[in-house]
Amino acid sequence: MLSREIKMDYRHDLDLTLSGNTFENLKADFDRVLFNTLDNMESKGSYTAEITVKLKIDLIQSMVPDVLNGEQTSRSAIIPQFDHKVRSVMQIKDEAEGSLRGDYELVYDDESGWIMRKINVSIHAPARGAI
Repeated sequence: MLSREIKMDYRHDLDLTLSGNTFENLKADFDRVLFNTLDNMESKGSYTAEITVKLKIDLIQSMVPDVLNGEQTSRSAIIPQFDHKVRSVMQIKDEAEGSLRGDYELVYDDESGWIMRKINVSIHAPARGAI
């Protein structure tokens, strides 16, 4: 029996680089998130954002079909799995500050409770509990 040499087809190999086509979905997702982030920043007046790219890699031990000396068999292989997540966080701050101060003193009024009373205001009845 003549053993036939099996010619391997490597046309479908994927280079594990960002510059090739292997991670096209990751790059497309990044481009979409970047565009949306810049669009949102411009429309909402935000000047700060962060884009995070997360790549999770799992190596799974598995048995795969193989041909050895013309016979169908199986062999152990490591199957890589790449999961990505691209997300952006845009900071939009909306705050207001104020202060209430001046020529007032804190006093207890029998009818209203604690109040702020203007200092040096002539009062007919003295307030109880001035601090």
